[in-house]
Formats: sequence, C-alpha cells, structure tokens
Amino acid sequence: RYRDTRAAIRQLLPFIAGNDQATRIAEDFLTAHDLLYVDYLEAIAVFNYYFERADRSISSYEYAAGIDEAPSSLLSRLVSAVTTHRERVLAAQSRDMRLLELQLSTLGGVMIALTFLGLFFLLRNTVIRPLALATRVARRLSDGHFDTPIPPATHDESGQLLEALSVMQENIQRRTKDLSDLQAAIDAHAIVSMSDVEGRITYVNERFVSESGYDREELIGQNHRLMRSDHHTPDFFKDLWDTITAGRTWHGEVLNRRGTGELYWVDTTIYPVIGANGKPERYIAIRTDISSLKTVQRQLTKARDAALRATLAKSA
Repeated sequence: RYRDTRAAIRQLLPFIAGNDQATRIAEDFLTAHDLLYVDYLEAIAVFNYYFERADRSISSYEYAAGIDEAPSSLLSRLVSAVTTHRERVLAAQSRDMRLLELQLSTLGGVMIALTFLGLFFLLRNTVIRPLALATRVARRLSDGHFDTPIPPATHDESGQLLEALSVMQENIQRRTKDLSDLQAAIDAHAIVSMSDVEGRITYVNERFVSESGYDREELIGQNHRLMRSDHHTPDFFKDLWDTITAGRTWHGEVLNRRGTGELYWVDTTIYPVIGANGKPERYIAIRTDISSLKTVQRQLTKARDAALRATLAKSA
C-alpha cells in the first residue's frame, strides 16, 4: 500500500506541475508519507527486538522450571511478568499497525483529492485555456481586428481549432483586401452613398462630398432631398421609391443641386440590400456625373433643331 500510494502521488506530480501551490502540497504529503513509513519500520524493528528477547526469556525460564519441577514463587512471577510484557508488546504493535493503516487511508483520501485536483489542472491547461483563447480570438476577428495574433497550433483538438481560426483569419484578410481594392476603384470613379430604410444618409465617399458641395457632417443623417433640384415631378420620385422598397434595383438620371446652388446631372443606380426577413435593410446608391454629357446632348439637340429649321426655310 505504501509503494502504491507513493507511486500514485509521483504520477500525479506532472499533471499539477503548472500550479506551484498544488505541487507543494503533493510534495509535502509525499515527504510525510516517507517519514511515516520510516517511523513504522523503526517501530517494527524495536517491537521485534523486544518480542524476540521476551520470547527467549520465557522459553529459558520455562525450561529451567521444567528441570527443577518445583519452580519458586519468584520464578513464577518472573515468567508471568515476561508473558504480560510480551502480550503488551504484541498489543502495542497491533495498535500501531491499525494507526498506520488509518494514516495510510487518510493519505489515500488526500491522494484522491490531489488526483482530482491534478485532473482539473490538466483539463484547464489542455481544454479550458485553449478554448478560452480561441473564443477571444474569434471575438476579436468578429470585431474587425483581423491582425489578431494566433498562437501556434498544437497536435490536439484545441490545436485544430486554433489552426482553423488561423485559416479563417487568412481568408478574411485576403477578402478584406479584395473588398478594399474594389472600394478604392469604385471611389475613384463613382459617387457612392448609403442610406437606411428611411432614406437617411449613413455613408458618403470622398467623391460624393466633393461633388455635392456639402461637408460630410452636413450630409450624414440627412435625406437626399437636401440635394433635390425640383426639376423632377413627384411621380418620378414615387416610382423610384416604390421600386427600391419592393427590393428591386432602380436606374435613372437625376438632376441634383450642389450646396453652392449649381445644378449637376448624375447617372444613378440604387441597389436595395435585402435582410434576413426578405425586406430591404439599407440602400446603396452609385452615381456618375454626366453633366458634361448632358451639355453635349443639349448642344447636339440645338444644332439638330437649327439644321432642321434651316432646311425647312430653304424648302419654303
């Protein structure tokens, strides 16, 4: 039992190596266990010595009494005293053995407690901590911190989870860069804005700010009516609104008014972003300034009309 208990505590030490307090407790119990066993061996040696000496004494006195066939009263008392001494030694040895078994049982209970403590630290180090780390990494990735460092993966299930997060991080970074490049290309060419379902502006790019003549702070939270030129009829905007609220893309030419009062034409596409409920949750508008094209068209129209009038005049 001593060897089994000692071996079990020795096997437990590597599992609690990361916790100094638990390791110190286990080593203290191991030391106490060793000292108890040494005391037990010394006690047994002393008991055996006196037992053997008493046994020899009794045997010699009994032999002597048998020869004389008339043992004296003193010899009888001596034999009785030695016999009593031997019985007391045996009783003490038995009592100490029961005490030792009780102490070993107590150490066995402590060993069981330490085993559970070791299993807890093993579970914490191999499962709980890696899962907590993976959770923190996943949350930071979901918050947009795509450069979050991920520790090297180990060769277990937790390591596989961290490796999967690392692959996901690489994919997110690559796709984010692709989207950033695409947005940069669009921003360089087009006038872009986003609005909520009520038509309030939530985002404008730099080209929108420069073309509209308004500061960004003046635009965010406002309705696009801020730039309305009153050139279009109410039915025009009703058709636009009915189209996008129905979840369909609208395309057309709109005459807007800058903050300076200057008019400008934009070729406009409004795309409704559909939510999980099947209804638009926001709108993205992409516009291109076509004022120069409109000017050319008006000039061509005037030239054509002038040529037509000249032709009619000659005919008359």
